[in-house]
Amino acid sequence: MKLFLRKLVLGLLTVSILFSLHIPAFAENASQATEISSTSLIVDRSGFPSPKYLFNNKFWETQVTEDRAHLTLEYKDGIGSLYLSFMNAYGEYTIINNDSGDTYTAGKDLFIHEFIDLTACFGAAPSSVTISFENGPAQLHELDVFTEGTVPDSVQKWTHPEEGKVDLILFSSHSDDDQLFFAGLLPYYAVERDYQVLVIYLTDHHNTAPGRRHEVLTGLWAVGVKTYPIFGHYEDFGDATTAEEAFRKFAKYGHSQEEMTNFVVEQLRRFKPMVAVGHDLKGEYGHAQHRAYAKMLTDAVEISGDAACHPESADQYGTWDVPKTYIHLYKENPIVMDWDQPMENFNGMTPYQVSKNLGFPAHVSQQKGWGWYYEGKDTAKQIKDYSPCEYGLYRTTVGPDTGKQDMFENLTSHAEQLQALPEATAPEIHPTDAPQITETHQEETQVQEVPTAVTMPPISSEQESPTENPAADTAPEFTPDGQFYRLMILEIVLVVLLLVLLILKARKKKNR
Repeated sequence: MKLFLRKLVLGLLTVSILFSLHIPAFAENASQATEISSTSLIVDRSGFPSPKYLFNNKFWETQVTEDRAHLTLEYKDGIGSLYLSFMNAYGEYTIINNDSGDTYTAGKDLFIHEFIDLTACFGAAPSSVTISFENGPAQLHELDVFTEGTVPDSVQKWTHPEEGKVDLILFSSHSDDDQLFFAGLLPYYAVERDYQVLVIYLTDHHNTAPGRRHEVLTGLWAVGVKTYPIFGHYEDFGDATTAEEAFRKFAKYGHSQEEMTNFVVEQLRRFKPMVAVGHDLKGEYGHAQHRAYAKMLTDAVEISGDAACHPESADQYGTWDVPKTYIHLYKENPIVMDWDQPMENFNGMTPYQVSKNLGFPAHVSQQKGWGWYYEGKDTAKQIKDYSPCEYGLYRTTVGPDTGKQDMFENLTSHAEQLQALPEATAPEIHPTDAPQITETHQEETQVQEVPTAVTMPPISSEQESPTENPAADTAPEFTPDGQFYRLMILEIVLVVLLLVLLILKARKKKNR
């Protein structure tokens, strides 16, 4: 008996060590959601001719519903969340909790990838839900269904860009340009530096390959950009060689150059970036739409601060004089970014590696045509054609760069400015925290001659209010996690171990 108790003590000690050090996975997995997507969940449908296409992970296959279609799903252990992928933004549709009769209006954000946390919407995971499309036919690519718990990181939970609070805007013509010619920029500034970064695309490829919009979102999410991008409604084409030809081509589609420039002006005024980044004026490899978008940006930054220019957006958003504008491959005031330094995020990957290995692979349709850009190049420095490291400071209101290789030199982000304000001070936007010379002190203060807005010449002619949160005052609901369960199990093991030791001690006294 003594031998048995000693073995029991040793076994309990071993179990306690294992639970505390090496076997926490099962408790952690208890809070992870499981994907249960399947046609077997469907118990009722109307207007869905072939729902099997919603569960095959093929974005190029679309389920087009009839008008006023609905789909009812049932899972006895509870449906925790839904993830829908649309061809085009649908608008509002309804999720009905068939357990309680409660409803939730989805689609207000107009995201084509939309995550819906049913547990958060209804307070518990319903066993049956109906998805109802009342506003015409819907074009659905995929429907992913999960149990209650934390969904995989690959599930995209987008947020809207905040008006007046974006730190950097990248003006990218096409859906893969941001992962090629601007490789490294997004993961570095959006994640490593934690700035508010927004990508605004010239085209949404609606006239050529609308499926590329899914590649855009997957690529952005992979490199850490969680802010939903802005898509211009302009057509995609390749049969032009110069910016002038591109604008003539756009005019045939009904878009004037002035209208397109106003589109950029409106975005600058709406989001008020500290830094704007655009394409090479020569279009990298000569693409006319790259040239045109660069022209639109360089024209827009000259007039976005003037209320007389495009007064409609000035009335709506106010004016904005962009502090710094960088143009890819611009030769004047060059800055060479080092995208080959390991980051604290992404498990120590470099910004270049993140774009190369995580971002660009999402653009499946472009691998054959543009895979050569990365092929055989382990570092950003090895890319000589259209290097993603080389930019030039085209225009500045905060003085020239001094060699720090940082686009935010002389700038503070919107968040940093708000943090520096006294609690009772109304927020104001300033591009830099350097002392500002006011009019009353100009006569008596010796000021270094740095113009308020400088446009750097090319070598040649070619060349919002916080929203109220009603839940803010309520105590957060306790949700047991893996650490909680490990500690609970360890505590039970230790209690049993203590009881065994007490039994051994009692038997020892009895034997005396």
